[in-house]
Amino acid sequence: MKAKNPSLLFVTSVVVALITLYFSTGSTLVLVILPLYLAQLVLQGRLPRDSALIWGGRLFVYASCAILGKAPVQAYIFFGYQAFITMGLILGGELVLQSFREPPEGFKFDPLQLLVSSLLFLIGCGTFAQMGQLAHLWICAPLWVCLTLLAASDVREDQKPLSLMSRLRQFGLLAITACVGFLAHSTLSNNRGALMNMASRLLSDSRPSVSEVGVADSPSLQSSFNTEASTARLLRIEGSLSDSHLRAAAFELYKNGTWGLPLSTRNIDAANPTDTRELKQSQMSAAEIKRDPEKANQQRTDWDAKITVLRDTNKTMFAPLNSSALLPIPLQGSSSFDWNRYAGPLQVSDPAPLSYGIVESHTDVQGVQTEQGPLCFSLDPKSLNSDIQKNPDYFKQLDFIATARANLVEVPEEIDPGVKQLALQITRGARTQHDKIEAVSTYLLKNYKYSLDFVRGTQDPVSDFLLNKKSAHCQYFASATVILLREIGVPARYATGYWAHETAADGTTVVRGRDAHAWAEAYVDGTGWITVESTPPSGRADPTANPLTWYQQMQEKIEDTWTRIRNWFGNLSSLQIAGIMLGVLGIWGLERWRQARKRARNAPKKPQPPLELQPLARGFEAALRKRGITLLDGQTWSEAVPGEWQQGQEFIEVYNAARFAPRDEAQLHDLTDKLRSIQKSKN
Repeated sequence: MKAKNPSLLFVTSVVVALITLYFSTGSTLVLVILPLYLAQLVLQGRLPRDSALIWGGRLFVYASCAILGKAPVQAYIFFGYQAFITMGLILGGELVLQSFREPPEGFKFDPLQLLVSSLLFLIGCGTFAQMGQLAHLWICAPLWVCLTLLAASDVREDQKPLSLMSRLRQFGLLAITACVGFLAHSTLSNNRGALMNMASRLLSDSRPSVSEVGVADSPSLQSSFNTEASTARLLRIEGSLSDSHLRAAAFELYKNGTWGLPLSTRNIDAANPTDTRELKQSQMSAAEIKRDPEKANQQRTDWDAKITVLRDTNKTMFAPLNSSALLPIPLQGSSSFDWNRYAGPLQVSDPAPLSYGIVESHTDVQGVQTEQGPLCFSLDPKSLNSDIQKNPDYFKQLDFIATARANLVEVPEEIDPGVKQLALQITRGARTQHDKIEAVSTYLLKNYKYSLDFVRGTQDPVSDFLLNKKSAHCQYFASATVILLREIGVPARYATGYWAHETAADGTTVVRGRDAHAWAEAYVDGTGWITVESTPPSGRADPTANPLTWYQQMQEKIEDTWTRIRNWFGNLSSLQIAGIMLGVLGIWGLERWRQARKRARNAPKKPQPPLELQPLARGFEAALRKRGITLLDGQTWSEAVPGEWQQGQEFIEVYNAARFAPRDEAQLHDLTDKLRSIQKSKN
């Protein structure tokens, strides 16, 4: 089949893309593809669009590229250099095949080639070359973009040729665009240091990652604390919590300013519903459980507060120490938690956002929560079932309690002896454990100051803080509290997490990265674990003193709006969703009907041919469209069909004679034969 005149602009753009691929990959096979592609300018023949040779050639080219296009180096990171080169060669071979394929009727070349050429050039720009070998991109990139844009306007065969001035104007506009892009690039490159600093300041207020201080693997007493505090929201709390300390984990081993065991070394087991009191049986009497055992094994749905994790927190969940029950809300299919039963952390594998419920303990004695929940473990041997038959692990549990209590009162050798003297002095006159804990906390609050900076010396940091510096951040206050309590025999441990205190406009409580905090937890015989806060109030983030920037407030409003929309759709029933879909389809159908009626009213009234001639008329008009002939409103066939198309003129003459005069079967057969001849003809 005779070839149409190809678009020289598009051919040149493909040549630029192939040259780019060659310089980026160094594959000599590209130099074979290039002359094959240019052969279309010399060879006149073209294959039909549905030719089997095209598919056979495609299989051959793809296989050849995969076999011959070997990469000169090994795989790079996760994307192999071999795959990089092979994909570029396959796209180049596809363009060669397309160049010898008959384009669609009315087109100089198949518009699909624009997409293939773009992908080829994109791979050519994704080079593995070193920075000093990228000079070709500075020339090829703007040249390819300009040529492709100009060729895109030349894709149709009936496109009117542009005058010299119009073409010069196009080149001028593209040249101006390229110059503006070059100047913008130069400006950004010359000022990239200042721009990156400004961007880092903006992004530091909304980093999505959780603060390393709030969920540290092994907390270490540093000179500064949370210096790059993020204002990004991590948690949202609906409801109320009597304890604002959202605990991530507790640490009991102290050595040289570092707390352990590290979270990464702890055993994390699945938390059973009975362990976390998630089941309704915890609210039911024995008689009710016996009467309805199925209900007893259902998950509870009541809570005092619902905590929603908004951003990634390294799988860590947060809950107050006095939580009497932890209730997973299976938004993403979660049914329970994974945890370290005795010191944390509490984890789930589902990605944010997700929610879980907190049920608080409500039994107050001397201002302390006495109902110990799943985050606590008893150090009282009397709490164990001593019946060996019912509790075969009794001695193992007894040994665990003894070991845990010993660890929780251990004071490392590096602690200065003056710390013990200070602890005895602080608690002189205090009789009960509650009194001693209160005395230590009050002493630190009154006599020590909060500071973000602490210059560590060669001495143990806790001893240095208590005896010398007397000014530091919450890590030191929490560590000092633990060590002072241990010096007087009160079991204590170091806890990390977040302090929830910021109230949002909608009444919820918001926790941000800057709310990372550390505090102490102490064990009181007869009561259990309690939270001990010794850090001065000035050591906790104040949202009124450090308000959010306007752009972050706007960002959070957008996030909240999207969350409300998503939750609204998520809470719809199947019947409601079906109703909404039917409503949307109904509105769409009515609009289509209205547009159809409007087009029908505005359409010119064209007389319809006799019934037996209508199939012939539709077939002839389809043949006209196939040849790129468009019938305008009110235009007759004779006006639209070129005079040199003899077949078309003959069909029109016989058709008009059959339409406007008596006709017989011979005329209909003659028209049918002429239409078939037109449909089979390629000229």
